Amino acid sequence: MSSCGNARAPYPSTRAPSSSCQRASRAARAVSAYLDLTRQTKVDANTVIWNQVIETLLSIDSLYPGLQGRTGLNAYAVRILSPVLACTTWDRQPGEADNVAVLRENLIDALGRFGDQAVISEARFRFGKFVANPGDPQVLPAAIRRPTLRVVGLWADSATYDQIYALAKSTIDPVAKDQYFVALASAKEPLLAQRSLELALGSDPAKTTGPSMISRVALDNAIMAWNFVLGHLSEVDAKLDALQRYSFVPSIGAQSLDLAVLKELRNFIDGNVPEGNKAQVERFYADMVFRLLVRAQRVPEIDRWIQANGANRPLG
Repeated sequence: MSSCGNARAPYPSTRAPSSSCQRASRAARAVSAYLDLTRQTKVDANTVIWNQVIETLLSIDSLYPGLQGRTGLNAYAVRILSPVLACTTWDRQPGEADNVAVLRENLIDALGRFGDQAVISEARFRFGKFVANPGDPQVLPAAIRRPTLRVVGLWADSATYDQIYALAKSTIDPVAKDQYFVALASAKEPLLAQRSLELALGSDPAKTTGPSMISRVALDNAIMAWNFVLGHLSEVDAKLDALQRYSFVPSIGAQSLDLAVLKELRNFIDGNVPEGNKAQVERFYADMVFRLLVRAQRVPEIDRWIQANGANRPLG
């Protein structure tokens, strides 16, 4: 096998998207044709290609909250991405290029989100060793610490959540503290997500970390995060800088795919955003409208493709 991430790309590379609207636009293209290409991508394809595939699969997955087809989509994502992680391995190799390290981070994070039990188990194992030996940097190297913590946080129970919270409170390293609190906010279990929202407005995380925590909660509990910010506008506003003041709350609402939230978002923008700032905020409403359109038009096509290709058809 060629070294991971060095083979020629089977199709042109593109830069990672800069907004969720751009991410959704990928899903609006000929999705089945793109998915056909993912089946043909070699394990040792260029890291740019695999990072693009990861980004696109995550973008498609973001259209699926509450839909039955998500299980099949996630299983397909694990099927094509897990061999790539096996090739890169969890640990940095001597002479490894920096772009391989970036790919490793993205693979761990994505496979954790897609529910890969092997990745979740490995992340928990490494986190357990880290908790037992927090002073040993080799137990959980910095290169994989952030994605590992986020996977552990995503699937945390209350005991694991409390362990991460204890680490967050005890560390004096601001970077580590931020990583721990964002990992807490990754918890998808609703009761833990609610705890994270309350922590975000407290004094434990840094002021700038609070909004990041709320945004992270919104990934898996969008309506909860939206209702929370609407109910705590003054407290949220105190955590924001001047550039975030009018855009942050709409950015949380736009992560939902609920038509009721779409109406509430319209009302919020009309009633709370000054005319001089509306142009920069309207993109969140437009983004949500577009994602709802993509979900309605393209998810059935994706479901049919997954049913035909996802489980048994050989790759390549």
